[in-house]
Amino acid sequence: MTKKYIFPIAVTSAFLLGASAVGFSVADSDDTAGMPAAKRSVVEAAGILDPGVVAGAAWDGNPFAAIENEGSALDISAVKAAIPGILTARSAEGRVSGTLESKGKAAQRSASLSTVAVQRRAQNLTSIEVASLAGEDLENLNSSVAQAIESENPNWLFTSNEFVLEKWQGVRISGDTARAILVGHAEWQLANGTLKVDEPLQHKVTLVRDATARYGWLLASSDALTVVKK
Repeated sequence: MTKKYIFPIAVTSAFLLGASAVGFSVADSDDTAGMPAAKRSVVEAAGILDPGVVAGAAWDGNPFAAIENEGSALDISAVKAAIPGILTARSAEGRVSGTLESKGKAAQRSASLSTVAVQRRAQNLTSIEVASLAGEDLENLNSSVAQAIESENPNWLFTSNEFVLEKWQGVRISGDTARAILVGHAEWQLANGTLKVDEPLQHKVTLVRDATARYGWLLASSDALTVVKK
């Protein structure tokens, strides 16, 4: 079973001994067992978001191929507007209140892991993701927030975050489904006042149209690869 931790790279590395991706990090994945060594090293140490998605496919260590824009200009613009907001909001559900840092674990748990807090987190996730993904993320977020609080390490707590788009590599829309390739990075304001800027990742995301969703589209799947600097 794949676990995803929607936390900063530095935070997740502390949990996972190096598995990382922008806000969407992987650990304890049974899917890596049968992978070639080169692929497994990327999944476990370089940041493929969801190895289960690619475990059965051929993989040669190269980035996702860019795609040609396809679809109406209006839909492409809507998808480009939605994705940064969705990726920011997805990780935002792991935020804690900066005003609670000095008040101890009990106050942090009450604010971040109470029934009301978990219900709010679930509602927010279902406004940006399909139900199955929202359920997985809710479980992983609750677990990761609890671990961050119990660690008593303020560097593991973030109070705000933003996904910063760097480059579009194509958006393809077919009916009510959109696929996009893009490069971007995450920025995290940690509870101790430090600004953490992650390395850029290449993302492949799939969205489904939903007029009731916060951004008009719901995230259905997402993968991320480190950007290799040559």
